Amino acid sequence: MRDWRKMLRWCLFVLALAGIILLLRALHFAYVFHPFSGPFECASIPPNSTVLALGFVYQQKPGGTLDSGEANRFLAAELLRCQERIGMIYTQKAISYVFEANASLQAGKLLGVVPVRQMHAHQPGKSVRTLQALQLALNQMNPPPDNLVLLAHDKQMERAHRDLAALYAGRVIVWQVRDVPYQDNIWFRPLFWALRELYIARPLEAVQRWKMTLSH
Repeated sequence: MRDWRKMLRWCLFVLALAGIILLLRALHFAYVFHPFSGPFECASIPPNSTVLALGFVYQQKPGGTLDSGEANRFLAAELLRCQERIGMIYTQKAISYVFEANASLQAGKLLGVVPVRQMHAHQPGKSVRTLQALQLALNQMNPPPDNLVLLAHDKQMERAHRDLAALYAGRVIVWQVRDVPYQDNIWFRPLFWALRELYIARPLEAVQRWKMTLSH
């Protein structure tokens, strides 16, 4: 009996220690880690580039309207800042809605010049995984260009880059944005995202990529 209790205490100690380590890793990822340094120069984008711009978490308001949130407004502002270097944008509703709200989208084109297409049909309340969204965008390109520019939240970029590299054989140019906000300024948002990103989204999409390699 004593040996059984001793083993149980040891297992509980190991589990608690593992939980603390995982939490510390998430805290570091959320509040300390920065994937990129310095501002991104628009000149880093080749002229007339095709951009894949992944949206971030948004909120659905009563009545069906969207609150795109601070992150998507930040990413939309980046596209506007460098729009002279862009030939085509594939994005998600949370970002294109920002353009619609500030009248930057004119006849389906950013500032009436750059075509903006949806990666996939928007279904309120239903999320589309990053890997699937990128695949749906690539399916619309016939054929895909030699270079693609990838824009996403800086804490999502590593996973998004791996996903795109698994789907696309050309050169990927990473739009290196830093300190992208979250959907709002609530203090725990970065931690919640870090826990989801590190321990749910990354493992899940790694399995999806692995299954893709088996099917080819």
